[in-house]
Amino acid sequence: MGKDRHSIELEDAHNKGEQDAAAGRMRDEPYGFANGFAAQLVGKDSDEIREENDAYEKGYQNTMDQKSSRVICTHFYRKGLLPQNVWRADMKFTASHLSETTVRGYHFWAIPYVELMRKSTLAESIMFPVAKWRAEELAYQMGELPSSNFKGKIVRLVVEPACWLLGCLVGQKDWKVLYSAG
Repeated sequence: MGKDRHSIELEDAHNKGEQDAAAGRMRDEPYGFANGFAAQLVGKDSDEIREENDAYEKGYQNTMDQKSSRVICTHFYRKGLLPQNVWRADMKFTASHLSETTVRGYHFWAIPYVELMRKSTLAESIMFPVAKWRAEELAYQMGELPSSNFKGKIVRLVVEPACWLLGCLVGQKDWKVLYSAG
């Protein structure tokens, strides 16, 4: 049985050793052409562009500190598997449209799942298409993509109410443990 495109992308990332240790470099890949023509067009060098990007992401971090973080999509974004505009739209949507109860329920299962994905390519292969569909639908909702993702709508229809219900029953988990050194 052949591998699907998502499994191949994940396997390639693992084989190249481009996991969490390379997350910073991979995060910069959407700005890969910034060293050339695009940087000259806006009159900035790549360091200035990266500083602006870092400040932008810190602003999101401050917003998300108050409410949540999209830990699964962030996992795939840091590996270079989700485009930055899709990831940012997901973060914006979460901050502005999801209740704290829904986010609490999401964190209850998603934080341990990210820890599992860091150890298992199978866990990543299962979650990647689901996360991508949902993130693309949210990016469409936030005006970042031109078309809707039907599978993403279905994922939202099932997962968001389930997370809300779970959030009514559990306490908040600290998502920052996923990104702390140690």
